[in-house]
Amino acid sequence: MVVKARRGIDAKALINISPHIINPVTIFEMQYSKYWLVGISDVNLLGIVITELESHAGIELVQPDLLQISRKTSRADISREKKIDEHYFSALGLGAESARGRGVNVAVIDDGVDLAHPALAKTDVRFSYDTESRSLMAKPVLIEDTHGTKVAGVIFSRSDTFSGLAPNASLISIRQPSSWTSETLLSFYLAKLNNADVINCSWHTQLLLEPIADVVNDLAAFGRQGRGAVVVFAAGNDGVVIGPGMTEASIDSAFVVGASDIYGRPKKFSNTGKSVDFYVYGGRYKTTAVEGGDTYFSGTSLSAAIVSGLTASLLSDNPELSLSQISKKLSALSKVND
Repeated sequence: MVVKARRGIDAKALINISPHIINPVTIFEMQYSKYWLVGISDVNLLGIVITELESHAGIELVQPDLLQISRKTSRADISREKKIDEHYFSALGLGAESARGRGVNVAVIDDGVDLAHPALAKTDVRFSYDTESRSLMAKPVLIEDTHGTKVAGVIFSRSDTFSGLAPNASLISIRQPSSWTSETLLSFYLAKLNNADVINCSWHTQLLLEPIADVVNDLAAFGRQGRGAVVVFAAGNDGVVIGPGMTEASIDSAFVVGASDIYGRPKKFSNTGKSVDFYVYGGRYKTTAVEGGDTYFSGTSLSAAIVSGLTASLLSDNPELSLSQISKKLSALSKVND
């Protein structure tokens, strides 16, 4: 189970609440509360343990550890390739002298990054972790693990044919392929512990859960030495209006990114709604492929990665910017067209 407890409650205190609790592990520490992953000795005692926990004054939330499907938000696009980086840099006032991410930590929570790719081989890797295997290696494992490498290429790549938007940034690579609530919380916690300035989430799940909204809000309020970490979510490619509490793309404190065409118009497939902060190019775009070579990327996954890369470049030149100041600057992106 996932348990939210006040900061004064430690592992021993949790076990004292119920003798059936085993192996409590911290999976996110907020300013005033902690999230724990808690095991129980017998699944038949689940109802009893929940009642015991909920009756304790120091426990704020109890829910099962849920497995959701992480919906990666890339999409096939057969339009002609477009590279409009220069237009975005110009709109943000970033010239050739820009540090392009130097000194900024960007976390990519995805299905792994192929750092053996020649265009990513020189990336400064601050930390990598696989939440599934609990190992310090976030490389792709499954044949379908291709998404994270594409995202990383948009931000970090160095190549003769294309370049990332913030190649001098430091990468925090977190492989989180299954979207258990506990693994999602742990992913954000690892990003926080490694001082992530920007956290790219080119995905969403089917349902926004309170613990996820909690930790994103905490990062936005207290991350980046109190200026707020920038948590970027893709709006999604379902062509629907995002309602309140619908998915991670409805979190107010996150930067939610929809996809536009080269004229700045929202793509028909892009989700829309009041929670979408920016519409950024989501058409055909060249990036890195697993096991070397290039591939094309599109959809709101691409749009989110573009915003994360541009934000890293903004912060390397202006590290004191607040979240509201960053958002105001990025609003110019929705007006860029080719």
